[in-house]
Amino acid sequence: MQPLEPAVAVARTRDVLARTSAEELAREGEGPAVARFLVAVDRDDAIAARMLCRELLGDLGGDDLARSELTQVCTECGGPHGRPVVAVDPTVSVSWSHSTGWVMAAAVRAGRVGVDLERRTAPTRLDSAFRARILGPDEQAAAEASANPELAALQLWTGKEALVKVGLATPPRFRDVDISRLLSDAAASWQGGRITSRVHEEYAAALATLR
Repeated sequence: MQPLEPAVAVARTRDVLARTSAEELAREGEGPAVARFLVAVDRDDAIAARMLCRELLGDLGGDDLARSELTQVCTECGGPHGRPVVAVDPTVSVSWSHSTGWVMAAAVRAGRVGVDLERRTAPTRLDSAFRARILGPDEQAAAEASANPELAALQLWTGKEALVKVGLATPPRFRDVDISRLLSDAAASWQGGRITSRVHEEYAAALATLR
């Protein structure tokens, strides 16, 4: 029987890199999806996110799955980004995210999965003007009523970004995606997908699933 719940992991970039061989690091860093990051710390994060995903794939399906080529091709511009595909088994859904020293990954055999993670200490655009552009009226009210409006907006933003990765949202229509319950219940639903949120002292993260 295929597992219905995704395997999910969050880790520090340095911890993932420390348990990865030099050969694996070199191989993972050769692809265009990593090469597009021009800053060394960003490349390290990108490599670590992919390696964390491979660890989950190994748990899910062994070495063949873990060592599979992971391709990314944007459906709009053809660039080396977009939803990842596991070459040896495209029915397996994977997703990863990274932000200034932290990485998150998920993998599942049944359905579709998307993740997003953002550092709380990293510079963000989550001022009131930006919140007004990405949050709907109910979400803005819920965020402003919270003890930490910027953190609340970060939770909602990561939730929407995770929904993008399962195909249930697009950034130009973020205001139409109402997941305000994420702030009170740490979970919400949208268009058949489910979003859960986790707040850590250093980051906010979200997981979206679609079956």
